[in-house]
Amino acid sequence: AEWVHVHSGSKGGFSRLMALAGLQEQIPPIPTDAASEIGQPIEPWQIELIHETLPVMFAGKTRAEWLKILRDLDIPVMPDLLPGEIYVDPQVLENQLSTLVELPSGETVRAGGAVVKFSETVSSPAIIAQRKISTDEALADLKTAAARTPAVKEGKGDPSGQFPLKGFKIVDFGVFFAGPFASRLLADVGADVIKIENLAGCPMRPVSGGRYFNAANHHKRTLALNLKTPESRPIIEKLVKWADVVQHNLRPGVAESLGMGYEDLRDMKPGL
Repeated sequence: AEWVHVHSGSKGGFSRLMALAGLQEQIPPIPTDAASEIGQPIEPWQIELIHETLPVMFAGKTRAEWLKILRDLDIPVMPDLLPGEIYVDPQVLENQLSTLVELPSGETVRAGGAVVKFSETVSSPAIIAQRKISTDEALADLKTAAARTPAVKEGKGDPSGQFPLKGFKIVDFGVFFAGPFASRLLADVGADVIKIENLAGCPMRPVSGGRYFNAANHHKRTLALNLKTPESRPIIEKLVKWADVVQHNLRPGVAESLGMGYEDLRDMKPGL
């Protein structure tokens, strides 16, 4: 069996999925002004209807067919892959998170690539095993590595080193959790981060009373902006010229379609 993971939390995504399943009469669009329908309650009988209808619907087509149908409807969907399949997933290849490595034996294997890459620095692939070892040998290696790690010491240190990124400026166009959480970690150590949301607010705001949004965005300043309008362009340019770093976790191609791809922003500020 092949599986897909559907995320219906984008604006209107849940309602589009219900219409695709023919349930728009029983489960009409959820009335909300929030950035997504996440956290909006539906009735128990509607949940039961979803559980009865969607498995039958998804069983009627192949995974490849569903990926195209759902993406054409702007419903976020990804294939659930077996462990080895992830190395040749198109998005993994696009982000260069998978790379070919030649072993000393002459064998060429595909391994995890560098997660962080810099335009001026050639990155190295992840370390891969070059020898076969038993479980006992692997556990012994772990114990040796642990012995080299010094124990954490309690006490007060020099406060002058608590904020090493003080004065560092970041504009965060990230959405949901993973991207914004990354810049939140930088804000924790002193970076000045401005998070850009759409006019309805980040889709994470209504989830669990805002706890997840707060976890990914504290220590930041926020600004609401419609990136698709011409009026936003001067503001984007001003933010980019102010920043040392611009971060986003938009789907591949989205930033470029908004004129905010890497090369676009480097034209605004060559040192970005």
